[in-house]
Amino acid sequence: MRSYLRKQCLERFALALEAKVQFFALLEAGETEAAGMLLVGCQQTVMDLGDLLEKEEQTEEIVRKLTQVCEEIYETHTALFGDAENHREANPSEAGGHFSCGQDLLREAWEMFLQNVPEEKEVVFFPYNSSMWDCLASFWKEKKAEPGTKVYVVPIPYYERTPDGGLGQIHYEGDHFPPEVEITPLAQYDPALRHPDEIYIHNPYDGNNLVTSVAPAFYSDQLKKYTDRLIYVPYFVLGEPQEDDPAVYETEEFFERMRHFCVLPGVLHADCVILPSEKMKQIYIDTLDHWLNPDLTPGFKEALDRKFLVHHSTKEEHYKRLAKEGVEVPEAWKSLLLDEDGQLRKSIFYNTSVLSMLNGAQKMLQKIRDTLAIFYEERNNVVLIWRPHPLMENTLRALSPELLEEYRDIVEGYRAGGWGIYDDLPNADAAMILSTAYYGDNSSLVQLYHSLDKPVMVQNIDVLNHD
Repeated sequence: MRSYLRKQCLERFALALEAKVQFFALLEAGETEAAGMLLVGCQQTVMDLGDLLEKEEQTEEIVRKLTQVCEEIYETHTALFGDAENHREANPSEAGGHFSCGQDLLREAWEMFLQNVPEEKEVVFFPYNSSMWDCLASFWKEKKAEPGTKVYVVPIPYYERTPDGGLGQIHYEGDHFPPEVEITPLAQYDPALRHPDEIYIHNPYDGNNLVTSVAPAFYSDQLKKYTDRLIYVPYFVLGEPQEDDPAVYETEEFFERMRHFCVLPGVLHADCVILPSEKMKQIYIDTLDHWLNPDLTPGFKEALDRKFLVHHSTKEEHYKRLAKEGVEVPEAWKSLLLDEDGQLRKSIFYNTSVLSMLNGAQKMLQKIRDTLAIFYEERNNVVLIWRPHPLMENTLRALSPELLEEYRDIVEGYRAGGWGIYDDLPNADAAMILSTAYYGDNSSLVQLYHSLDKPVMVQNIDVLNHD
């Protein structure tokens, strides 16, 4: 039995068992009416307990005992006040015996509950974008391996933002997850009813994202109501300032940049935030202290220290494992990526990010055209694997709709040309592992690609090689 439900059962057992002392004290004081009210409350508590248990396994005998307890409470009430409808006279001297019998049965039910209904921890993951599952995957595996833990993965829908900031087209990616991940349909899991022990999320924005929004029912402020522990795992990997970098850390510019990653609803509402290093933990603490604690309230940083938990980078772990195990070449890529001997050709992973598009969409489109032209010229020497951010079209549709068709023309022309690979797979695993080197935007993938000890070059959208 999940721990939240078990806790409710134990509370009701305790409440009903405590009634024995109160009942006899009221009888001794001659307060019969108060004793009768106590019986009504006690019976309702036992009935509620039976309702909680009747749908659980190995509880049939316990529920049967509780039914007998209710019968004894009824007999106690009848002995105190009589039952005119059934022509039964009051007999207060019998009341104590019936109530004691009911309490003995209740204690037997309680002992059976402790012996036969073990506590089961319940953990649920609420991912919304399948390409971001890698940040949660290792935690899912850990929880699956925990004894006495029931784990659910419940993909939630998300919306595209319309140009006016409203909720547009809805998306659901529950069928895009790895085959080993057992998916629970959203209609079968209500966190308000289940009240899981832990909820894991990877979307910190709630309603603050200009491009997409998860369904508002799954904003962090709502989920926090339905769990004992809300855990946020960032899907992005941030670069850390180097010790010898004198320019950035703890400057106003640095705190302004980090505000967009740290001062977010998911961070603020979470009971626990998972971070990859002690340095990044300190950055989060200092950033939140800078923006949220202008009066330097004592103990503020200490409270944040308990909120943030350092855990190895799950994404790095994921890709390092894949690098060792290998990744199967997608069927659609083989004709370009494999040579005549079936060996991998030299290839470049070209990554274009949403952030670069947000910072200058028209210039970014020119840069993409320029880059594609360069690699077209080198197509016999190197294979290009272009992977735009999965939300690139959504971003343009919401923020620069006038450029959406131009972007689509670029994509369609590239795909129709057949000289390079267009990566629209659910995740970046194949591009990350099969490519020889990285070229593109300075996104979180750069940090991950570095961890694989492969070459990285970050593009500058202001530099063009073709007029």
